[in-house]
Amino acid sequence: MKDAQACQRAGVGAIGLNFYRESRRRVSRESAIEIARGLDQSVLKVGLFVNHPPAAILEETELIGLDAIQLHGDEPLEVLDALETLPEKTRIIRAIRISPETEKEALARIDSWQSHPRTGAFLLDTLVTGSYGGTGKSMDWDWLARIDWPTDKPVILAGGLQPENVRHAIETVKPQGVDVAGGVEKSPGIKCPDRIRDFVETACRSFDRI
Repeated sequence: MKDAQACQRAGVGAIGLNFYRESRRRVSRESAIEIARGLDQSVLKVGLFVNHPPAAILEETELIGLDAIQLHGDEPLEVLDALETLPEKTRIIRAIRISPETEKEALARIDSWQSHPRTGAFLLDTLVTGSYGGTGKSMDWDWLARIDWPTDKPVILAGGLQPENVRHAIETVKPQGVDVAGGVEKSPGIKCPDRIRDFVETACRSFDRI
């Protein structure tokens, strides 16, 4: 709860609630409900799911009051049909793990997902074999900047971002948003209020310049 409050004080636009069992940042349903109740309505509550059954995603969304869900696993496009009973306002963010070697496959996946009306945004994360994210590894942003993305939906940049490099990342890639976890932690899974503040302030100034 303290981490969520620090994020809210810093002025973040959204807070992620991680439900992936293998993640060191996983939160329980009880903790997620407590965090969600303590947030201002202006802060979006995003649930992060990795290969969860659609029924579980629907249940957590309703109980916690999630504003968006982030699919960060190997979910097929068909999962969107199984989630059709989500409230219309609930945004779906499709995470795409990408590397230069898998650029073609990643772009094809974006192209297939972007045409579905329930897809609200894409999150780009560093592809690390055997991992579903949260590795703290960044990408070659110059390479990303040269890609012609096959979508007009918002693109959120993740992967190894921290207060020291987020300005360069934003000015190079020009995403519509950024996502951070380990880059503002003082120890695994524990956030540092000062780094959160520095990250948000630097990111906001950088977005104002592009």
